Amino acid sequence: MTPRFATTSPQEKIRRNILPYLTIPLIKVCTQKCVYCGDGAEMTLSERRQFKTEDILDWHRMAREEGITKFRITGGEPLIHTEFRKVVETIANDAGFVLVNTNGTLMEKFPQRWQGLPDNVHFVVNCHGATEEVYDAVSGTKGHYAVARRGIDMLNAAGKLHRLNAVYNRQNAHAMWAIVDYCRSLGVNLKIQDVVSVPWAFNEWDGVYVDSADFEAEIAARASYVRDHVYASSFGTPSKIYTVDGVEITLKSIRNGAQYDLDGVCKECPFFPCHEGIYDVFAFADNSLWACNWTKLASIAKGERRDKLRYMIKLFQRAEYSAVTRPLNGMTGVNQAPTEDQKLVIVAAE
Repeated sequence: MTPRFATTSPQEKIRRNILPYLTIPLIKVCTQKCVYCGDGAEMTLSERRQFKTEDILDWHRMAREEGITKFRITGGEPLIHTEFRKVVETIANDAGFVLVNTNGTLMEKFPQRWQGLPDNVHFVVNCHGATEEVYDAVSGTKGHYAVARRGIDMLNAAGKLHRLNAVYNRQNAHAMWAIVDYCRSLGVNLKIQDVVSVPWAFNEWDGVYVDSADFEAEIAARASYVRDHVYASSFGTPSKIYTVDGVEITLKSIRNGAQYDLDGVCKECPFFPCHEGIYDVFAFADNSLWACNWTKLASIAKGERRDKLRYMIKLFQRAEYSAVTRPLNGMTGVNQAPTEDQKLVIVAAE
């Protein structure tokens, strides 16, 4: 039987030196309170609320020296960081690809922070809904729908809009095709992903998550072309990209398993197999590195930065695919340090 997804073996990743993104969440503050997102979003586990610029640029320099060419800038809302432009411009001047994740609400307010950035800087905007009612229900705020739309238009007109992102949840599942239509009107593509239950973020997953299986089947039936997502074949959740009437729709579903460090972090983790697996190396404002947002088992808090980074690269390269092997449940009530028998002290090789 032909596997549903093409995945890259650890041996192939090592042979071809396939490397993950370095994700840098700039700040633990956001303009919205999305129903699927925890406090601080991808910076939730950081002990500090804001990354120092000199530390960010030091991580970037070392990552480039280790061969990493792709960087993802996120938050919170990254444009809140007062030195956003300096950070992104410096990274882009010595990188292959820079992806900025934003909710689009500050593009109009701070045009000087993003307009005229290098050509290899691309923006992904989280689009919660194609109507104000749905958008507000997902974002947990009011008054941002029109502002975000104008921000999206500004990015698109400047040639900086890479795609839109949407999280499939109980508030917008009924209106997802309207988001697809909106993407078509803009001439951009869309990434749709399930709500992930990250235990350090929130405990309401069961009230937010809705299975996207029927929606994915409908996308597949409408698609004129289907291919595997290249990055996701090596890291994180294997995904398909469906071309539907000119819009490329990437669907990332927690039903599809993920890449895990089966002989290391994930082997010892009480949440394995979690919803996301190993997909980006996270550098946090406290200068720790993390392989995921699930457990302190996946962190390196002490040691030289270069040793931390080299360890993480090896961890990601040895990660391998595992299918979902248990019911999809929310991981709740576990916002705590691991027990003694769960602890795994990660020490970079000397």
